[in-house]
Amino acid sequence: MEQTLSLKCVYCGSGGPFNEEHVFSAGMGGNDKSFILIDLVCCKCNSEIFSKLELSVMRRSPTGIRRKFSQSKSRDRGPNTRAPSIETSSHFIIDNHGRCLEAEYAADGTNTMLAQILIEDNKVYFTASSDTHLRKLYSELARALEMPVIHLIDKVKGSNKTFDVTTYEWFEDEYIQLASEVLSKPPAIGIWLETFADKHPNASPRVYQRLAGQLNLRIPPKGDPAQLLRSMRRTLPSMSAKKKSTTESLIEQPIVHIEMNADLESITRVLAKTGVNLLIHTFGKEFVARPEFDKVKKFALTGIPARPLSSLGDKAKYFTNILFGSIPKQSHCAMLVGVLAQNHTYDIYFNVCLYGSDFHSVLIATELPPDTFFEPIYLLVNHEKNSIRKLSWLEYQVEILERPNNLFKQ
Repeated sequence: MEQTLSLKCVYCGSGGPFNEEHVFSAGMGGNDKSFILIDLVCCKCNSEIFSKLELSVMRRSPTGIRRKFSQSKSRDRGPNTRAPSIETSSHFIIDNHGRCLEAEYAADGTNTMLAQILIEDNKVYFTASSDTHLRKLYSELARALEMPVIHLIDKVKGSNKTFDVTTYEWFEDEYIQLASEVLSKPPAIGIWLETFADKHPNASPRVYQRLAGQLNLRIPPKGDPAQLLRSMRRTLPSMSAKKKSTTESLIEQPIVHIEMNADLESITRVLAKTGVNLLIHTFGKEFVARPEFDKVKKFALTGIPARPLSSLGDKAKYFTNILFGSIPKQSHCAMLVGVLAQNHTYDIYFNVCLYGSDFHSVLIATELPPDTFFEPIYLLVNHEKNSIRKLSWLEYQVEILERPNNLFKQ
């Protein structure tokens, strides 16, 4: 009991409770069985802060897009393991006529055009990747529109837990608004409302169905959702006749356009935390208990004080070649290194190359005394095998230069 009470979270100083913290994010390839910090990071810091930060990086950042196309699977969860996914505010395939058609990534990562009905110049266009998808869209839309009232659901900006719900009633050949309210839970039956960004002022309004079954209505910035629903309802009979003769759509080598609300700061905070974790795993929690690490731990937790973004952008290839050489395929490479500073002190940087091209550099601590200096530490993470290796500077040089294909062989 005394030992339990003496434990303190290395990030916030609380007495727990604790859970296991991965040195390197499991969702990006970290090992679930080793490179784990036990009884060092509290549940609040781990689950409520770090896990959400990592999820934001994997779903809503440039790194997440690279992960989507470079990593075949997310964290290993047995039969529930899925391909990586990203959250987009819009995801379009550009067809041969220049139209932006709604699309989505399927569970296997395939870029899939959704079933949709577009209104353009008072004409109705149907398109889908399969006739089955189109028939399902029509059936669900008809069921929603034939009800006496219909709910349009819109997420409140900046919140995932509150929803603007507007209720319309069909009365004398038009939709009349009955109520508008903010709810903590969306109605079970309704149509989700989305608006095109201002950069798409002339985009065609449409109704489409996500692969999971959700109906969506997307309108121009100043569009009238009630008017569009009225047009859809009045043309249901002709839609039914037309959909029977619709052929499946196939676009060869489609142009894909993705928009997301990118979170650029989270990757810097996640990598700052990863660098601290690696120091703890290597030297113990006492090493980062020094006051020189207080700023980076606070930044990882809160984002304050703000730090420059870690991504080196156009210089990524140059620094990757200089610091890491030829990185093994399907691997991330990271390095903790001390750099000589003024007054015989040194600074620690955590340099990382993710998915072969995404280079970041994070300042971990400054003005450390000479007696804490250490040789560069390398970390190789195979994101396909969830395998991690820690190497010294000499081990890294020898293995990369002489046996680059044998790093993860058993």
